[in-house]
Amino acid sequence: MKNSIFVVVFFTALFAISFISAADTSITIQTLPEHDVDISVLKPTGAYDLIESFHKTSNSNGTVSVTFSATESEFYARIWVKKDNVIITYKKFEEGYPVGEPKTFEVYPEWYLK
Repeated sequence: MKNSIFVVVFFTALFAISFISAADTSITIQTLPEHDVDISVLKPTGAYDLIESFHKTSNSNGTVSVTFSATESEFYARIWVKKDNVIITYKKFEEGYPVGEPKTFEVYPEWYLK
C-alpha cells in the first residue's frame, strides 16, 4: 500500500514538473544609434522583481536584441538609454507582455526625429 502511494505521488510530481518549463523570449529595442541600453525584465508583480537584466550597446541602426528565459506567463520591461553614463531617456513597459512571443520596443527621447 505504501509503495503504491509513493509511486502515485512520484508520478504526479514528475508530471507536474514537466508543465513548469521556461520559455525563451526575444526582445528587440529600437533606439538611438551607438548608445548604451540597459534593459530590466521584470515579473509583473508591481514591485521591482527582476527576472534578468542586460547591458548592451545599440548598433549603427539603433537596434539592440536580447533573449531571456522565464517561467512566468507575462513580463514587464524597463529600458534606459544612456550616453557616457548620462541617462538620455527612460521608459517603463508594464502592460503584461506574454512570455514566449517576440516583442519590439521603441525607446526614443521626445526630441529625436526618426
